[in-house]
This record gives sequence, structure tokens and C-alpha cells, in this order.
Amino acid sequence: MEIPPNLFQLWKSEMILRNIVISSPHTLLSKRGSMTHSFTQNLQHVIFSTIDTSWEKDLYSYIGGILKRIDCKLLTAGGIPDHIHLLTSISKNLTIPEVVRKIKSSSTNWVRKNIRNKRGLARQNGYAAFSVSNSKVDQVQNYITNQHYHHKKISFEEELKLFLDKHRIPYDERYLKG
Repeated sequence: MEIPPNLFQLWKSEMILRNIVISSPHTLLSKRGSMTHSFTQNLQHVIFSTIDTSWEKDLYSYIGGILKRIDCKLLTAGGIPDHIHLLTSISKNLTIPEVVRKIKSSSTNWVRKNIRNKRGLARQNGYAAFSVSNSKVDQVQNYITNQHYHHKKISFEEELKLFLDKHRIPYDERYLKG
């Protein structure tokens, strides 16, 4: 006699709830029904102000190195002279503010040491970060790599307002000025 799939699922759920592990090489549950490992995906679209990014390719490579050293990953970077966009995968062991602080402080030091005119990342604490679904990664990467095109039509301040509105983040316009 064949067991209907939905009846098997119900039985399987009941067994897990009773702290019985269903044998499988891919079981993530311990005998108590708790997970034995941490699984995360924290993709963030980070935006922050700059003064000048005429040396952007070197800066993006450096930011990629910063992220790698702290167990994060730079997926895409792009920007125009007054701001930078980064698509990052952030470690489960770090918070977004920690990562952004590390990027901004290390990058500012790198700019001061390596760029002749010493103009670079704005010394502002502010940033914007938006979570990104894995299904939207290609779309966000395309948006970031086409910053020069987008900003022929829209200013950084207008762009930021659109992002904040889209993600339903309240803001005071006085604090959006660069």
C-alpha cells in the first residue's frame, strides 16, 4: 500500500516534533529538534557619500580586500563622484554598522595614504543599507554597475529618497543633504 505524500509529510512533521530525527544524510536537526549549524545569507546594498571617486577601480578593489579580511564579500561596486554603491554579502558574525564602519575608516586611511590630492570618502557617519533577496541580485548588480547612466537623470539625493520610500524607511529631509 502506498502512503499519500501529504500524509507522509504530516507523519514526518509529527516525528520531528516528538524529537525523533528522520534518518537522512542531510538532516539539520539534532535529537532535540534544534539546528546544529548556523545558516545565513545577508546580502546588503550599501550606499554612502564620497567627495571624489575618480580613482574608483582601485578603491573598489581595496574595499573588496577589506571585506574579505572580515569574512564578508564584495559582489559589486559602483558609483559616481559623490557616492558609492556596494552589494555585499555580510558575515553572520558581524553587524551592518560594524562592516560599514570598517569599510569607511579603512578606505579613508587608504585614500589619505595613496591618492595624491587626498580627497576621498566623506567623513560622515551616515550610510544607507537595504537587504537584497537572492532573486534580486542580478537586478541590483545591474543597477550598481550602471550608476553613471542613472545619474544622468536623477541626483544622489533624489535616488536616496526613492530607495528610502521604496523600503518604507522614514527620514527627515534635512539629513539627506550631502
